[in-house]
Amino acid sequence: METNKNETDPRQNPLPDDILKHVRIAAANLAAAYGVPECDVDDFVQRICLRVADAAAAYDPGRNVKYGTFARRAVDFAVRDIERELARRRRRAPETVSLDAPLSPDSAECAGDAIPAPADELEARMLEIDIRIVLDLLPERERRAAVLLLEGRNTREIPVLLGIARSTFMAEVLPAVRRTFREELGLQTKNGRDDE
Repeated sequence: METNKNETDPRQNPLPDDILKHVRIAAANLAAAYGVPECDVDDFVQRICLRVADAAAAYDPGRNVKYGTFARRAVDFAVRDIERELARRRRRAPETVSLDAPLSPDSAECAGDAIPAPADELEARMLEIDIRIVLDLLPERERRAAVLLLEGRNTREIPVLLGIARSTFMAEVLPAVRRTFREELGLQTKNGRDDE
């Protein structure tokens, strides 16, 4: 079979300009449909391009399918995969938890108990430095938990991300993190006690 002289060899250039244009349009449409920030469009383009490049290795010109058609189908499959992932994220999006909400139904302590309100910019910067120092003092598991707490993750997500049971997290990890922060930063609970 004679190959078309206008077609590029996918092994040399898996993303000709027309396919790259198709990728960019698909990524922009994805971002618009799912309300994704503009900065994530480039991530979508990259993921789709990688998928097309992987597919190009499997392209067989002997099957009488033009590479352009083959690549567009690879783009469409990549877009569908990303759409499924975005839809899954939207369904699983955890509820936003207030720092003033109790950590558990039987506890009066709140997630925000350990976070003082800085009076000014300098205090905020000093607090950030203090937090980094305290994080360095924590064992690996507690450090990862503290970072996730500081990122705003909730107590249902964190044990899953750490690969531990929620009961272990609530009984061992969270109290250890709180205790270390209280001791090192001199913080108190709402009721004024230093211990739990």
